[in-house]
Amino acid sequence: MSHVEVEKQGWFSRIKESFGGIFVGLLMVIVAFPLLFWNEGRAVKRAQDLEFGAGSVLTVTGMLPANDGKLVHITGPAIPEGELTDKEFGVSAPAIKLVRNVEMFQWKENVKTSKDKNMGGSETTKKEYTYETAWSSTVVDSSKFKQANAHTNPKSMPYPSETLTSSVVKLKDYVLAQSIIEKVPADQPLLLQNAKLPENSKLHEGYIYIGKDPNMPDVGDVRIKFSVAPAGELSVVGGQKGDVLDIYTHEKLNNPIVLLEKGAKTAPEMFEAAEQANVVMTWVLRFVGFLLMFFGFKLVTRPISVLADVIPALGSAVGCASGFVSFFVAGALSLITIAIGWIFYRPLIGILLFVIGAALIGGAVFFFMKQKKAAAAA
Repeated sequence: MSHVEVEKQGWFSRIKESFGGIFVGLLMVIVAFPLLFWNEGRAVKRAQDLEFGAGSVLTVTGMLPANDGKLVHITGPAIPEGELTDKEFGVSAPAIKLVRNVEMFQWKENVKTSKDKNMGGSETTKKEYTYETAWSSTVVDSSKFKQANAHTNPKSMPYPSETLTSSVVKLKDYVLAQSIIEKVPADQPLLLQNAKLPENSKLHEGYIYIGKDPNMPDVGDVRIKFSVAPAGELSVVGGQKGDVLDIYTHEKLNNPIVLLEKGAKTAPEMFEAAEQANVVMTWVLRFVGFLLMFFGFKLVTRPISVLADVIPALGSAVGCASGFVSFFVAGALSLITIAIGWIFYRPLIGILLFVIGAALIGGAVFFFMKQKKAAAAA
């Protein structure tokens, strides 16, 4: 079942709303600058730390007193002491981590929005609300649904999700610090054969199901799955502190170093993976900063296209042109901000980026002036 709402917004109301969006747009643009600059500093510092670490790490087969305070790399079986037990359900496993993941079958609201501009500057908005059911590990607040009475979810989970971590994990001669243990992923499903079952529940396909029929779940049904980080081979790069392997600190580092991967990995492989992750994170944050700036400029220039919407075709053309200019200006200012960051941290590359960004701004200004002349001639 779906619900459709149609709303018509007048031209003057749209103009007022668009001018109100200028403040939000300016705030987005302002936030983008420090984000982009900070990201370049973060990326350079991380690269410097990894370069220092790769050049000073020692691959060892066990703990030696002479390596105390040094950065070491070791591969071997990580073995927890004792078992972890979920007391609520009586589930135990000899594992580094034991994770309880609770999901509830709930209603989910989807909204599809379409907008049509009308002659005279008004705009008609059509919203279609549809509903479906899905498993979710968080409570979906159905009180805010458009059809809340017909699609009601429970207000809370009967049990919380929970993570248990072993207090002592050994890797050969070392005891792993909690800062390292926390990085071990609990990605192996634990299929239950015995468990302390709550009322109206059953074991189904290795997990606990609370409800009538797991093949035809009802809203409010719950399934509880467990996963573990089992004993197994790990590769760790960290600082030796006595017989403890922990994060590594040094006066030449910007931030501490600790690396962990499952399986047998060499030190060069681990540092290369960390460098690649740093590059990916850098580009993700650059893209986020650019989008903040682009949509900020779109909001700032929106009143121009709304004013032109008195003739829908003209408003669309103006909106397209302002979007084009916003894209180039955001791209140029993003590059210049990144360049300033690189000039601050790595001057040669930064100067090149600054020149490219300035050229893009020049191109955007040229395009805008050309469009302005063409409009005046028409």
